[in-house]
Amino acid sequence: ENPTTRRPTRDSARWIQNFLSHMEDRASDWAEPFRDQISDFMGGNPNFPWQGNWDRCEDAFKERFNVITVEEAARDALTKVTQGRGTVAEYQAAFEQYAGRTGYGDAVLKDRYYTGLSDKVKELLINFHEPQDTYRNLMRAAATIGRNLAKFQRKTRTLKGTQIIPTIEPKTS
Repeated sequence: ENPTTRRPTRDSARWIQNFLSHMEDRASDWAEPFRDQISDFMGGNPNFPWQGNWDRCEDAFKERFNVITVEEAARDALTKVTQGRGTVAEYQAAFEQYAGRTGYGDAVLKDRYYTGLSDKVKELLINFHEPQDTYRNLMRAAATIGRNLAKFQRKTRTLKGTQIIPTIEPKTS
């Protein structure tokens, strides 16, 4: 919009007109009244959709059709990823799938990663002596704990499956 004349600039009007002309299906139905308004504008009506402001047009479209960015989608997905009953390695792989696309800095990623860990791993991190000051360091520490837990669980399963049979040594006298 030109601030002096309050009319849309040529470029923004063209962008809006072109954008609306490429709509299909439900989007085309949504765009129809705006295309009619542009036709009226060309015929002398002083009102142009969104006052000829491309950003307002884009915002209206996103609001109507719930368009989200890759970053927003990754942030949303990241809030749903937790370790649950899985391994630290499984959790880490799922977390990493989204972390790089969120735009979050180290402190936020570290906090989100920690939040999704199982209570058992969080408990073991308390007395763990590897650095946990950054997101990457926390991931390394949790991975080490995860490997140690897996080893421990394998050993206890093996011991539970082993039958101990007492033997009696014959007396030799």
